[in-house]
Amino acid sequence: MYADVNTALAKALLSGRYDARSLYLVLDNRARTTVARSLDCDVDDVDEVCCAAVSKRLRKSGDPYAGFHDDMLLWRACGRKTLPPFTGLLYLLSHAAELMVSDSDFRASNYYQRLASLTGCDIERLRSNGKSTEIFWTVFNKWLVDNDFRFGRPTARAVNTNKYVGIAMSQAIVREADRLRFHDMFDKYGFTGTDTITEEEIAQYIASWITTSKPTQQLKAAWAKPELRSRICEIAVEEVRDWSDKDSESRSNLDQRLSLAASFRKDLFSRAVTLWVGREAEIDLAGLVVKQGAGKPVQLSNSNFGNFATVEPKSSIDLVLALTRGLVIEDPSGGSLRWNPRTVVPLSRSAKGNYWTEVNRVTVGVEHLVLVRADRPIKQAVDQLLGEAALPGYRIHSRDTIAGLPAGWLLYESVQVLRAVQGALGFELALVPVAESSGLVLSGGLKLSRGIWHAWSPPIAHCDADENEANISVWDGTSSDGVPLCSSGPLDDQSTLELANMCVPTDGALYVEARAGQTLVGSANLLLRSAARPRPLDRQERGELAYNSIADAVELGDEGGIVRGAICAETGVYPGDVSWLKEFTELGVIQLPDNEPLQLQVEYIEANETAPSIADMSRDELKALPCTIRGSHRWQYEYLPPGTPKYAPVSAACLGCGISRLETRRPVAGHSGNALSALSHRARPTTSTKEQGGALPFDLWMDALCFLGHGTAASTETIVSQSEVDEWRAAAMLRDLNWLGHIDVAVSSNHRPKRWSVAPPALVFNGNDTAFLAGFRNLELLKQLAEVAIDIEAVFEKIVLPGQPELVRVSDFPYELAAQVLGHIRDPHGRTLEISAAVPDRILSACSSFADLSSTFAVITPGKPEQLQRFDPVKAKWRSVETLQEPGGYRFAHAGTTYCVVDGSGNSYSGPHELVKLAAARSLGVRLHAYDPIERVFVSRLGCEPVGLLGRALVLSSGRLPTIADGLSRFHEVTPEVAAAVLEIMYLGDVTP
Repeated sequence: MYADVNTALAKALLSGRYDARSLYLVLDNRARTTVARSLDCDVDDVDEVCCAAVSKRLRKSGDPYAGFHDDMLLWRACGRKTLPPFTGLLYLLSHAAELMVSDSDFRASNYYQRLASLTGCDIERLRSNGKSTEIFWTVFNKWLVDNDFRFGRPTARAVNTNKYVGIAMSQAIVREADRLRFHDMFDKYGFTGTDTITEEEIAQYIASWITTSKPTQQLKAAWAKPELRSRICEIAVEEVRDWSDKDSESRSNLDQRLSLAASFRKDLFSRAVTLWVGREAEIDLAGLVVKQGAGKPVQLSNSNFGNFATVEPKSSIDLVLALTRGLVIEDPSGGSLRWNPRTVVPLSRSAKGNYWTEVNRVTVGVEHLVLVRADRPIKQAVDQLLGEAALPGYRIHSRDTIAGLPAGWLLYESVQVLRAVQGALGFELALVPVAESSGLVLSGGLKLSRGIWHAWSPPIAHCDADENEANISVWDGTSSDGVPLCSSGPLDDQSTLELANMCVPTDGALYVEARAGQTLVGSANLLLRSAARPRPLDRQERGELAYNSIADAVELGDEGGIVRGAICAETGVYPGDVSWLKEFTELGVIQLPDNEPLQLQVEYIEANETAPSIADMSRDELKALPCTIRGSHRWQYEYLPPGTPKYAPVSAACLGCGISRLETRRPVAGHSGNALSALSHRARPTTSTKEQGGALPFDLWMDALCFLGHGTAASTETIVSQSEVDEWRAAAMLRDLNWLGHIDVAVSSNHRPKRWSVAPPALVFNGNDTAFLAGFRNLELLKQLAEVAIDIEAVFEKIVLPGQPELVRVSDFPYELAAQVLGHIRDPHGRTLEISAAVPDRILSACSSFADLSSTFAVITPGKPEQLQRFDPVKAKWRSVETLQEPGGYRFAHAGTTYCVVDGSGNSYSGPHELVKLAAARSLGVRLHAYDPIERVFVSRLGCEPVGLLGRALVLSSGRLPTIADGLSRFHEVTPEVAAAVLEIMYLGDVTP
């Protein structure tokens, strides 16, 4: 019976539901239902059934936990290949703590009374053997770490001086009902869904909210214990993240907030800003209707950002009206998405992409953008506050200095608020930090996922202690047991610790604590990882991709695969006609028809950018206006119960719009210019993973992907954005690594990258006893390859090339010897180093058996497309037009940019932009590609490069990406046979349906 219970609990708690999230070994309603289904019992009986089964495994004499200890030792000796056999025991210990918390009695004696009642064991025997339980928590935490938080992040550590009771208590201080009550607090104070809240900041909100009727009595009792507050704040911060992400994959609960986002685009001479409305999530909800404006059907789409789903088409929203009055999107099946208007909107840099997202309040020392309505009273209030509290040097933009700003709005850039100003009552309150200090903040480095950084680029730990001595300490493992690995030492009210300068433990697990004096103000568990210890592959090969078509990869588990990276199951050679190359010695027109491409301009309709005027309105008329139009709130303060500390935070609600604010009350001090200068050290420097000299860290990115193994396009956008490059760089990197044979890429229905997986390692020989490495790599694999090369007197090189990871090449390395001398080399997944020859020819032979390029296109109905342009193949430029009537290649604004081909019958087909251009060129007899047989260079118009495996065949001819100059991409060292095969597939095969 215990085995069934342990399996059921593992299924509920360790199924991947808590991947990268904090894991607590207590059952919420969802987990309890899962267990009930597995054990075929009533939901209300789950706790009783589970505890009874665990209790029967306890020894009747001596150490009650000895049997579980034997199971644990056997499990470890067998390599921990199954889920922990003692999950049920840890659940029992946690449930006893949960019952103790429900009594609001946190004494150790109450814990052991509860445990004795559940197990039937003598209370003194349980108490005297409490130490025996520690090893189970330690081993469980270690197991979570070794699995890279895929089953959850460890949370078990003592929260009080009674260590063995305190560890169990850490699982149950905040129960499911309490966590759900936090959502009321998030809504009340207007959290945006994209806020980044520190424990120090959330403490201010909880301190005010805990006095209301919303929290449970158990949570109020726990908050009254100072030693438990840091854990409550930690859980609340985690709940903010989960609240922001909840139901992102579901349409069942759409009563959620939208957020504002901003991104910049640059050219040689100017910058422009674009504002977006959406949600920070990977999501695709169709069929939503906007109440404002024309009421056009819209959808949330990740077409612009992998991690931020924007409302599309963007033109369906009158942005000026939405900024003033708000936005509501209704789902016909029920629920809504909404954005509440604000006249002062702070935004902070997102950790998930190269864009800025709306936050409720600014954080001390963090750089922000601030969108401000250009009404004189509002601007004056903002300017006065920033003059008193912000680091000098911020810039103010209008529509005259930066393109893209809505009419009637200003953009403040590089705003870093250094202190909280008292007395702010208007919309400028968003620029007043809730906390004078930020507590513990981990910034910089290359973050791979929640709680995991790359070992080559770890974060910087920063603590702002607000007039107390700040100290940061780091331990090996998941708690503060033992001697710290390093410490910043008690300094002034600021402390910084660069984790890159410390000796990292073997398993890469670190626990960080920040203290202000003796008070804990923040803690974090983090992992440092690299491809030296990659995430394990799925046994069913889920997530692993391979090609069965020219332009799109599929999961191996679905259909198998012919081409993976530089490994090709095809052994033949494409029977191309080399003599046909004489038709492609230069770019240009083969046969130009009489009709020239249309060159008509699109007529754009300007949105209504007139904000309602409040001049000459009466007092009653002004009171009837929404607060964002009137430019002021009408605050009503909450009742403070007797005994409230003098400087405790106090809440106020607006009688007009209902929004709540938190006012932190502090002793008033002088704010001279010198006082502000003294706080300048609070400003945090911006961090980037760019290398010295501004080069992009392609080798770091490659190692990061090799660690992850597979992922979505959004995950690569998160990685590259930390080098402060535009979001398109992620798609470009995926295409380039795909061409190089390092990864395989699956595309979505909109023909953009959707998923990727790293290919197995392969050594690619293209003749002349020279080969290069493709697919998975890490430092150990490179070391083994170099050692073999040295042993046989070959040449091993790592060649630095622009725009790609290092080219790892061996020369004077006989192909005949490769299998013999390299057979012992394996990657961490146990895969051998594949020896591949004539890879471009074999890939093209495989392409000849796949469906032609026309299978890439899909039928669409464009309707009345906006920002419509037609491709001119002769000039290789886009021309604005009014209609889709003429055959050719087009693009228009829909969920980003959509590309399509219109055939002679008026049918429209969407496809990749490269193939849309190719189809347009072929219809007019224009060549977009050429081949130079003397230089062995394949030439393509920029933006018209061969897609998918065709591009891979060209790049794997040399191991180098094409060089770009004069509007052309040049692929080098391409044989005539390969060039002829690529051109034949592109120009003689069917391109459109």
